[in-house]
Amino acid sequence: MAIGNELREIAYTLWRDNGRNLAKVERLLKSEHRTPVSRVTLTAWRDEYAWEERAAQAEATADLLRIATNMGTLLNDLVIRKQGYDDYFKTLPANAKPDNQATYAYAGLLKRIAEMQAMQTAAVGFDKPKFFLDNIQWLIGWLKANDPEGLTVMARNIDNITLAYKSELINAQGK
Repeated sequence: MAIGNELREIAYTLWRDNGRNLAKVERLLKSEHRTPVSRVTLTAWRDEYAWEERAAQAEATADLLRIATNMGTLLNDLVIRKQGYDDYFKTLPANAKPDNQATYAYAGLLKRIAEMQAMQTAAVGFDKPKFFLDNIQWLIGWLKANDPEGLTVMARNIDNITLAYKSELINAQGK
């Protein structure tokens, strides 16, 4: 049986995961955690411990992490598609004319890749790995102090974040 801060954290997590429904949290605490907590108490905790604001911060952090991860994934996917077109053009006989749509698609891919890489590599001579690590360390410290739920989200996604960063760095260096 959970008590004190641990019980409040369990209640908060249940509240977030179940559509912010206090009645459902009350039932789940009683049935799954064998800890009856009244809806009045849950409402008081929600208000006193700013669950709404905390949930909003956690969701905003998760959105930022998704955007950062998606940008790296998108660039990586575009590079993979470009490699497919590179292979297609290499396999054409010397005097064969490439498909017009393939040519246009390839040109569009090259343009988009260049645009995305330019956005990511605005500063020359910039120590990106150090900057990345410094920012991650700062973000972890801030989340630890201000948004433990956001820290949990980041911990779940750290491998994806790091992989996306490495992919972008490698692509930028190969430019």
